[in-house]
Amino acid sequence: MKVIRRRVCALLVAVGGSFWVSLAFAQLVGTVTAVPMGDPKMESLGRAAIMGPGPESDAYAAQMRKKLADPELRAQVRAQQSALIDSLNPDLVQVLGLDAARGAALLDLMTEQQMKHFDLFFVDRSAPQSAADAKAHLQQVTTQDLRNKQQIKGLIGETRFDLYLDYTETLPERQQAVRFNGRLDASNKLTADQKKRLMQILQTQRQQSLKRSRLTTGMMPSDRQSGSEDLQAVMRRQRVSLMEYTFRQMQEDGRLLAEQLPEVLTRGQIVVYMNMEAEKLAAQRKYVQQARLDAGMSPEFNEGTLTRSLEGRTPVTGPVRLEMKFRTNNGEPLESVLITENSQPAAPFVVSDGLWVEATPRLFADGSADIYYDFYEERDGKRHPARGGLYESMLPPSIPTPPRSGGTGITVTSRKQTYAISVETRISAPQ
Repeated sequence: MKVIRRRVCALLVAVGGSFWVSLAFAQLVGTVTAVPMGDPKMESLGRAAIMGPGPESDAYAAQMRKKLADPELRAQVRAQQSALIDSLNPDLVQVLGLDAARGAALLDLMTEQQMKHFDLFFVDRSAPQSAADAKAHLQQVTTQDLRNKQQIKGLIGETRFDLYLDYTETLPERQQAVRFNGRLDASNKLTADQKKRLMQILQTQRQQSLKRSRLTTGMMPSDRQSGSEDLQAVMRRQRVSLMEYTFRQMQEDGRLLAEQLPEVLTRGQIVVYMNMEAEKLAAQRKYVQQARLDAGMSPEFNEGTLTRSLEGRTPVTGPVRLEMKFRTNNGEPLESVLITENSQPAAPFVVSDGLWVEATPRLFADGSADIYYDFYEERDGKRHPARGGLYESMLPPSIPTPPRSGGTGITVTSRKQTYAISVETRISAPQ
């Protein structure tokens, strides 16, 4: 039996408003994290988000520790975060119906929570030295997130807390709609109905874009050029490939969105919106070019149309065998073995009370593999997507990689719960 166990990287699928959680976790595990594009306030954060493990991220962490330890610099960081949180939650106070004092208290609480989050990632820890260290840190993140929710609920009350949860589930679309409305002149502002319908289109587009991306997110070939090549070089090239793919996907998403905008917006509004899309694409182009330079490559790249090619990697046909071991919130491990058609979702199953997981594996003829884990919460007799998913890419056994144990760890957030989950995966063709 050929078993795939080696991992290249884990990509957290950030959904909703937990941008800073995803960014800081990227510093821990070395991921590529989606960030809002085209907004000058996000420039420095976006630069940090594309860093993997290595000297650059170490230098960034050291810089943050220095700032957080110095009272004057810490105050500057707090002021920056307060402004950022305010801009990332543009109409939160109005949606919740809070008065000025309670609204200011909520934003101050969210800022303080963010500062504690920075302390957790940059001050209270060193790089995990073992699987146990990583799991302990993940549990700290989970505990902190649960405490944050309780503090917010205590401040605004149960009813408004439900509204707050609804708000966070549509936060990316709200941010885009508010930013767009701010670009319109006074005589051309969005009506309430236009804003609602635009948010619905944007949310549907985001969900469909994630589904389309699964055809090619694992497209990067196992291109290690020699047995002695540094694994960091492989990861840098693969990170570049992923960012180039993201650029092309953004182009396609923009084209598809342009076809739907006439249903909601006026001709003049569409011109403004497409200018915003062009700015977003330009920002992504800059990030790609910088990543290519960091990898020792020329900054220019092929900006052609999105392809569904897997660059020579051929998925095997027929069923595959999944062996999975989940551990939730430091509980007893849950082991599951499933047989499913390659590239098709396996039957969902419960990993914790009220939390389901659906695994979608792909095994390739060259021995490489990847897998998506989607999590769902059970609510009102139905399963709803939880915030936080996991994509894992695995090199073929022929490519030597550093030993790694303990699996991959992530946090998954439902409306009222947060789970620390570690998972170990084996993928093989059943005999």
